[in-house]
Amino acid sequence: MANPTDKQPESAPGRYYVDTQCIDCDVCRVTAPANFRREEDRAYSYVFRQPETAEAFFADGETKVPAAHRVLERLAAEGDHVVLTARRLDRLEEVAAQAGRPASEMPWYMPYLPIDPKDVGRTYEAVIRVNSQSGKGGVAYIMKHDHHLDLPRRLQIEFSQVIQRRTDTEGGEVDAAQMWEAFEAEYLAPGAFELVSFSSTSEDGIERISTKVRAFGVDHTLAGVGNGPIAAFCEALSELDMGLGGVGVRVLDYTEHALSAGRDAEAAAYLEIEIGDRVYWGVGISESIVRASLRAVISALNRAARVKVGG
Repeated sequence: MANPTDKQPESAPGRYYVDTQCIDCDVCRVTAPANFRREEDRAYSYVFRQPETAEAFFADGETKVPAAHRVLERLAAEGDHVVLTARRLDRLEEVAAQAGRPASEMPWYMPYLPIDPKDVGRTYEAVIRVNSQSGKGGVAYIMKHDHHLDLPRRLQIEFSQVIQRRTDTEGGEVDAAQMWEAFEAEYLAPGAFELVSFSSTSEDGIERISTKVRAFGVDHTLAGVGNGPIAAFCEALSELDMGLGGVGVRVLDYTEHALSAGRDAEAAAYLEIEIGDRVYWGVGISESIVRASLRAVISALNRAARVKVGG
């Protein structure tokens, strides 16, 4: 269900709203343009004007579209169909566990899924496809359930735009394997920057890092100080012009999680980084959370370098 405590900040006061889980699918804007607008920079819809009555309102100032109210009702109640179905599937597992029965024996009622995919030899994940009209919900679901990467919300938005550009260019749909290829190429592929080695020490809350970074084929030995290894690493990078114009590197947001359980489990780190006057997300994966975090910084630098070379 849509979450009234998670409304998009531009939402006009009133009954109807768009929450942060809604996909950028155009249905609301096409059906009720007098009530919905698109936030272009961050790619989502919001209610900029509430309908004056529940019975009727105008889509273009002249043509009455009473059906638009029902669309608003449905969108307000349902939100992103992938996220909604995923939540209902999780809830089904919870109810089955409470009843002491397998989920396959429980009554089946799922929005958008009239039958259980398992009854025809499929899985829910296998029937999900993402195309140019899909929003961040489907992309986020596949990345989490197929590839175990729980992307932060702003990274979901950014990567969904990567997928949309791909489907706009190539047409058709993107499955889980193709989505991973796109993610790997965007965030994990080798580039102009490489973390060769690093070591760090901590004393009295101060982190000191020594590192060797390869930039555009040239090795640089750097040192930095900060309140943690990431801050120290960014300070070290900011001191030297390694091909990006000597710009500052500053972390805006940081998230990490384990990819699996156990001593040798890998961790994923997601960093939103300001490089000069632009912001890039970077992703790093490693058995060491510190190494994963530093790789995420390198990932953002590589994306910045690709933009510079391409631009």
